[in-house]
Amino acid sequence: MERLIEDALIEAGVSFTREGQPGHQYALDFYLPDSDVFIEVKRFHSDRIAAQTARVPNVIVAQGKPAVEALAALIRAGGFAVGQPR
Repeated sequence: MERLIEDALIEAGVSFTREGQPGHQYALDFYLPDSDVFIEVKRFHSDRIAAQTARVPNVIVAQGKPAVEALAALIRAGGFAVGQPR
């Protein structure tokens, strides 16, 4: 599921780091440094989601395959213009 978002971010040219990469100290799937936004992807609800999202102020959560696919489509379509005025 994370791969769907990663591929969309790459195709859209959005700068990001993945969980576990240098400079990414939070247990969230993606960090978008240009907008200071995190993205967390879940296939199903998880009790730990509340603790994860409490770590940072700006988190987008996509839970469930249809939601992840919709977010990926929005990113690809340019509907996720972070850090840029509309």
